[in-house]
Amino acid sequence: HDLFGRSPAELLGDLVAHGLAALGVVRPQVHVHESPTLGDGVADQFTAEAVHIVVVALNGQQGPAVGGCGDGLPRFKVARDEHDRALPRPGGGGRHSIRQIAGGSAGGKSTLARLLEEHTGPGCVTLLQLDRFYRPREERGSDAGYNFDRPHAVDLELAESVVGDLKRVGRSSVPIYDFETHDRVGYEPIVSAPLVIVEGIFAFWHEPLREMLDLRLYVDTPDGERLARRVVRDRADRGRDPDSTRKQWFDSVLPMHDQFVEPTKMHADRIVDGQGDLKRAATALLRELQSSAQ
Repeated sequence: HDLFGRSPAELLGDLVAHGLAALGVVRPQVHVHESPTLGDGVADQFTAEAVHIVVVALNGQQGPAVGGCGDGLPRFKVARDEHDRALPRPGGGGRHSIRQIAGGSAGGKSTLARLLEEHTGPGCVTLLQLDRFYRPREERGSDAGYNFDRPHAVDLELAESVVGDLKRVGRSSVPIYDFETHDRVGYEPIVSAPLVIVEGIFAFWHEPLREMLDLRLYVDTPDGERLARRVVRDRADRGRDPDSTRKQWFDSVLPMHDQFVEPTKMHADRIVDGQGDLKRAATALLRELQSSAQ
C-alpha cells in the first residue's frame, strides 16, 4: 500500500485511467476487481462502457497501516483500515475536503493555494485552477472585441462536471489552456487528494459549482495593489508590456471585477486579507481542517 492506503490493484487502475486520458479518452471509466480466483464470478460485473481489470490475490497478506501524505504540517493521517471512509477509490466516491478560493485578479488566490500545497506536502492537495477552463477558440469565434474578463469566457459548466467527478469517483480530465495562443490544446488527467482546492476569479459565480464545495474563501486585496502585482506577473509570465497590461486593466479587468467578482464576495464563508500574512492564513486553515476531520 502507498501513503494514501491505496493497494497495488487500485494504483494499477489509476495508471490505466491516466494512460487512457493521455490518449484523449474523456473521463475514462476503469473498474478494478480483486478476486481470490479467476473463476469467482467477476465477469458477471463486466460492462461494455468501461475497462475492467481483474486482480487475483496470491495470498492473504496485508500491508502495514500507513499514514500521512508528506512532511508538511499539519499531516493528514489515514490508516489503511480507514481507507474506504477517507479517500477515493477507483470507480467509487470518497470523502474529500473541497475548498474554493475566489477574489480579484492578482489578489493572492494562487499564492494562498500554493502555500496550502507547500504546508501539506506532495500528494495532499489537488489544485484545480479555473484559468484552465477558458473557452477554446472554436467556441469563441473571432477574438476581436472578445471579453476574457466576463464569466462566460470560462466554461464553468465543465468545471462543475470535473468537480463532480472528483467527488464521485476521485478522478477526471481537465483542459490544458495555452495563454500564448489563447486556445485549448488538449486534456490531462487529474486525481483527487484529501484536500481539493478550486481557485479562480469566478469561483463563486456559478451557483451549482459554488454549492458543491465545503468552504468558500475570498481573498480581498485593494485595486491598486492588484494592478501593481498584475503588471509584474504579466511581464514575467506572459511577456506583456506594462502599458498593455494597464490598458486592459482599466478598459476591462477592473470594470468586470466591479460587475461580476466583487458582488460574489457575499457568498464567502471567510474573507482573507490579501495584503496580510498568507503563510499564517494557510497554516490556520489547515489546522482547522485537521481539527474538523478528527
